[in-house]
Amino acid sequence: MMLTTFQRNGVPGLLFLVIFFSFHLLKISSAAGNEAEALVKWKTSLPSNSVLDSWSLNNSRNLCNWTGIKCSRAGTVSGINLSGADLNGTLDQLDFSSFPNLTVLDINTNNFEGVIPSAIGNLSKLAYLDLTTNLFEDIVPVEIGLLTELRYLSLFNNSFNGPIPYQIENLQKLRHLELGGNYFDGVIPGEIGLLTKLRYLSLVYNSFSGPIPYQIGNLQNLRFLNLAENYLETPDWSKFPSMPLLSFLFISGNELTLGFPDFITGCQKLSFLDLSFNYLTGPIPPSLFTNLVNLEYLGLSDNQFQRLPSPSFANVSKLNNLQLHNNNFSGPVPEFLGNISSLAYVKSYNNFFEGKIPSSLGKLRNLEYLDLRKNYLNSTIPSELGLLSNLTFLYLKKNQLSGPIPPEIGNLRSLLLLDLSENQLSGPIPKTFGNLTSLFNCLLISNNLSGTLPQEIGNLTTLSSFEVGNNKLSGKLPAEIGKMRALAYFSVKSNKLSGNLPPEIGKMRALTYFSVKNNTLSGNLPPEIGNMTALKSLDVRSNNLSGELPRTLFNLDRLVNLSLSDNQFSGLISLDL
Repeated sequence: MMLTTFQRNGVPGLLFLVIFFSFHLLKISSAAGNEAEALVKWKTSLPSNSVLDSWSLNNSRNLCNWTGIKCSRAGTVSGINLSGADLNGTLDQLDFSSFPNLTVLDINTNNFEGVIPSAIGNLSKLAYLDLTTNLFEDIVPVEIGLLTELRYLSLFNNSFNGPIPYQIENLQKLRHLELGGNYFDGVIPGEIGLLTKLRYLSLVYNSFSGPIPYQIGNLQNLRFLNLAENYLETPDWSKFPSMPLLSFLFISGNELTLGFPDFITGCQKLSFLDLSFNYLTGPIPPSLFTNLVNLEYLGLSDNQFQRLPSPSFANVSKLNNLQLHNNNFSGPVPEFLGNISSLAYVKSYNNFFEGKIPSSLGKLRNLEYLDLRKNYLNSTIPSELGLLSNLTFLYLKKNQLSGPIPPEIGNLRSLLLLDLSENQLSGPIPKTFGNLTSLFNCLLISNNLSGTLPQEIGNLTTLSSFEVGNNKLSGKLPAEIGKMRALAYFSVKSNKLSGNLPPEIGKMRALTYFSVKNNTLSGNLPPEIGNMTALKSLDVRSNNLSGELPRTLFNLDRLVNLSLSDNQFSGLISLDL
């Protein structure tokens, strides 16, 4: 229609077109020139950095090719992305009003400092603002509330302080809000509940206090909520509706008291839940294990919870990591745990569990980490634990376990750490221990183990620490211990070992600590002991050792502790030793 009009009007119409487009191009050119000047002015205020070498008025025609600059189709600056550019300085000399079409400002992972200028409110079209991992400080200006087009805002890992300005309620289009890793304080404003398009909200690692505002429950589109590591207190949980889309919920490291937050069991898409390091009490509702079918991580540790449920079935078939440690849980370890075949990590130490270790745990073929130490378990160790072929860490220390160590333990070929210390285990150390060829630490201290040290332990060539002190082991130290070349810590103290120290101990050249004290060993100190040149502590006191000390002891120039007392050594000891 317009062309028809211009055709009718002839030359005057064409002249109008030329003038119109010339004026439009002049306007764009003028705007681009202003933007180039504003960028160069900001650059000159910053310490010199070659990253910005392209920022020059002599190169203003190529503004859209400057490092970190993106332009719109009209040729004006629409994006500034200088993330990870190792820049220093402030935003004080950045003229925000020169960028009316800016939609993206990303300067994350630099060393910018100072404050956010209030003039940032002039960026009326800004949709993405990322100031993550800088050195910004002071309060967030209230003008942040003028950025009504914002969809993404991250101030993570700076030194901002003071309260969150209530003007944040104006950011109605916001989907991602990250304020973690700062020094924000005061209460979390209830106005945050007006940001109903939010999918991601993180306020972790700040100093917020007071009750968690119930208005957060209005954020029905939220997928991720992290309020961890603050000073938040218990709200009236009954005002919290279920959040049907929530997948990640972190409220750990606060000052929550009273019982389990009931609204959580209605958040059926939860895959990650962490309530650890609070003061929560009472029982865990059975619905936690029946309703949350997508749960993969459950962190309840470091609270004052008292009872786990015993549901007839558990509907958490995806649960991978269960953290129950440092609570007041009592009663038996729930049998239903053995039916959660996806479990890989179970930490239940420092509670009041009693009775037996469920044999059903042997069905957890994906289990890699089992920690039941510091409880009151008083059964035998079930042989079914030998079925856990992927187990790498097994802690049963400081219970009241009795009976023999089942030889099936030798089937745990992936085991890196075994700690059965401070129980009432009896009988011999199984010869099958020689199959644990991946073992790094073996701790059997303070039991009633008897019999001889099996020569098969010489197969444990990756072992770093072997501690079997305070037992009733007898017989000789097997010469095969000389094969344990990676061993750094060896203690068989306070047993009933007899015979000579085998000369093969001289092959244990990585050893830093060697203790055979409080046994009935006899004979000489073998001269090969001088080959253990990494040794810092040598303790052979309270035995029946005799003869002269070998001069090879002079080779142990790293030795800090040498304990020889209560033996029958003869001869002179050099003052230089």
